[in-house]
Amino acid sequence: MNSDSSNEEATIAEPTVLVEILKTLTKMEERMGKIERKFDQIERITFKLEEIENAVKTINERNEQTENSFVGLSTVVDDVINQCTGNKQEIQELKLEMEKIGSEVKKSNTAKVTDQSNVIQKMEESLIDLKCRSMKNNLIFSGLQYQKDEHVEEKLRNFLQNELKINHRIEFGNAHRFGKQGFNGTRPIVARFLFRKDLEMVLSSAYHLRGKPFGIKEQFPFEIEQARKKLYPILKKAKQDGKMASLVRDKLFINGKLYMEEKIKTHSQTPAKMTQQKIEATNQSPPIPPRSKRARTESDNSPIRRNLRNNIYNASTSTSSDTCNSPRKNISAGSDLNILCLNCCGIKSRVNYPEFKDIIDNHEIVCLVETKTDDIDVINLPGYEFKMKNRKKVTKTRSGGITVGYKEHLKTMIEIIDTECKYVMWFQVNGKAFNLDKPVVFGVVYIPPEYTRYSSDEAVNEIEQEFLRFSNISNYICLLGDFNARTGCDDDFVIINEDEHGDNNLSDFIENPINALEALSIPTKRESMDKGKNRYGNMLLNFCKGNGVFILNGRLGRDQNIGRFTCRNASVVDYCISTPELLKTFKDFEVLDSSKLLSDVHNPLSITFFCDKNLAIAHAENVDYFSKKNTFTKIKRWNSEKIKDFQNNIDVEKIAELEYKLTNTDLTVVNKNIINSLIDDLCNIFVKSGKTTFGT
Repeated sequence: MNSDSSNEEATIAEPTVLVEILKTLTKMEERMGKIERKFDQIERITFKLEEIENAVKTINERNEQTENSFVGLSTVVDDVINQCTGNKQEIQELKLEMEKIGSEVKKSNTAKVTDQSNVIQKMEESLIDLKCRSMKNNLIFSGLQYQKDEHVEEKLRNFLQNELKINHRIEFGNAHRFGKQGFNGTRPIVARFLFRKDLEMVLSSAYHLRGKPFGIKEQFPFEIEQARKKLYPILKKAKQDGKMASLVRDKLFINGKLYMEEKIKTHSQTPAKMTQQKIEATNQSPPIPPRSKRARTESDNSPIRRNLRNNIYNASTSTSSDTCNSPRKNISAGSDLNILCLNCCGIKSRVNYPEFKDIIDNHEIVCLVETKTDDIDVINLPGYEFKMKNRKKVTKTRSGGITVGYKEHLKTMIEIIDTECKYVMWFQVNGKAFNLDKPVVFGVVYIPPEYTRYSSDEAVNEIEQEFLRFSNISNYICLLGDFNARTGCDDDFVIINEDEHGDNNLSDFIENPINALEALSIPTKRESMDKGKNRYGNMLLNFCKGNGVFILNGRLGRDQNIGRFTCRNASVVDYCISTPELLKTFKDFEVLDSSKLLSDVHNPLSITFFCDKNLAIAHAENVDYFSKKNTFTKIKRWNSEKIKDFQNNIDVEKIAELEYKLTNTDLTVVNKNIINSLIDDLCNIFVKSGKTTFGT
């Protein structure tokens, strides 16, 4: 039984051992498989290492080649550096030699140029002296009418006899016309006198030509004329001061002494420069005699009425941003004075636009025309007061209209002036703001377009009448607005050639407003993009010429030498016009970009003045320049049936007194002030008779 049990145990134990052996073999097989796989990986790594080894060998070979190349290149670079060093030394030596040669050549040329300049200057002086000697017996006569087939010498003899009261026969070596046509279409006459004493007699009799459209002067070379032109203002000032002054060629003698304060360079100009100046002088307009004083008309006696200052609106400054295509201006209470002028083509709808409010806010004073308002309209913009001059009191169809607005803090320095002319609205600004002794008078103008039912050929004339009345009170006047006048590039001034009158003492009575432009370096020739002209333009140019005022478009500020269009991008009809005395206060003038939000067709004008508003506000007590004591009493219309009464009412004693003054006036010391005083006395005599005869 025990043996059976042992056999059973042995039988059970044998499979267990086999299983264990099998498991062990299986594990060994798995491990062998893993080992084989590792060997495969090792083989692949070995292969890659061989490849890397080959690559490293290749790199080493290339490195050796590169090192060899660098060694060769280093040798080449060393050779180049050595060569450059040698070249640098050679260049330095050459440079020193060139500088030495250049210095020697410069010294030689300077000496030669100096010698040649001295020779040329002496030749120029000799040439000018010869010219003077050849022209010694020549006189130039201007203003003599041209006639076809005229005999110039006989015309001159008749002129000398009739105008200068020279009765004996003058002998001429030669006489002929030359140069450009003058204001009346005639060219001047140059005459050579055979005898010097005849020439001196003519010059001594030239005083007979005072107030007449004729001129006499000696002929000089161009270079001498330029020097004399510089001396004329000094000569004129000396005579006004009561000194004895005379010009001999290009030398000025004052009280018998040669004027040496400022050396007048006559002969130092180069020939090219002198030629250019001659061309410029030739292109200038011919001389025009002084404008005669206009006879007083009835409208000159119209009173200038002043409104009481009424506060129509109250309001505050808008702070919205400026969206117009123009740089925003920084404004403070004491800064420059900025004025806007715009034909807004109706204001009521535009005051609601932020862009319109912004451009208004950029300016202290706003001048708007064609506002299309009537007396019941109210303009409400914060911070501004507005005054209106409407075409009609109340109407369904509105047109025209002028409005002036200003910031509330400036109301003490601005005053509206009421006048009769419907084409202009006047206001004054305290002159202290501009450091002036009198107020600055502004006229905001709107003249309806020609060939419309509102147009008037008398518009410019009516404005001129009021302008003249204000001119008697203040020299500082500015007109701005829509004139509907196209002036092209034509001159708005007349040329008063002081050379024409320098030798017959007429220069004492001639004021040349162009001097104001030249003194401020403002171009005398204005530019304009609009080359067209119309009838109103000719009227405006005549107004400027007759009153000595200047158009600033195309002349001043950012518009200088441009003359931008102001209407429909096709014409210039909006202007700023100034008297010469006011020009010094202008800082800038600009034609801003147009916008349908500001106006249908017009560009705004922006004008900046040098101004201290704090000073004006501190001295707010405006001098009443326009009170009744300074204005004219209106005289009733002329009545032809009362001519005899008018003559009888003329103060005979005053006439006799005036005649005595005229008879006893020393012609050698007559000046502008004396003439103005005599004319005022004569006008007062006639005005007094008119008041007595026709009433007021």
